[in-house]
Amino acid sequence: MKSRLHCFALGGSLGLVPVIVVALIPVFNTSGRNARQAEGQQLLGSARDSARVWFAKEEGKPRTLKGVLRGEGPMQGQHYRIVDVVALPHMGGGRIYAVPLDNYNPTMRIDFNWKSGQSEIVYLGPELDWP
Repeated sequence: MKSRLHCFALGGSLGLVPVIVVALIPVFNTSGRNARQAEGQQLLGSARDSARVWFAKEEGKPRTLKGVLRGEGPMQGQHYRIVDVVALPHMGGGRIYAVPLDNYNPTMRIDFNWKSGQSEIVYLGPELDWP
């Protein structure tokens, strides 16, 4: 009797393993996408902070990120790059875009206030094509 119960318990628990594995697949796909988008958000935040420091020191709003960002070359990660233009949608605000380096991530932008730094990240989708 004990051997039958042992086999049943073992077979029952092994039957759950494939169900658990299949249930976790969407979680792993989502977490990878979230990590890639987090990289884009971090790049946007860094570009915003650098533009605001320039604004505070130079008393002017930069129209490009050249000379604003430290380091050489464009601000880029493994999955996103920052567009080298600072848009000025209204008097108190700026806008910077991050575009994906692949077709699997959305284009993002950060709208921010020059003085307070208050910002909002907006997801635009992969259909925008920036240079």
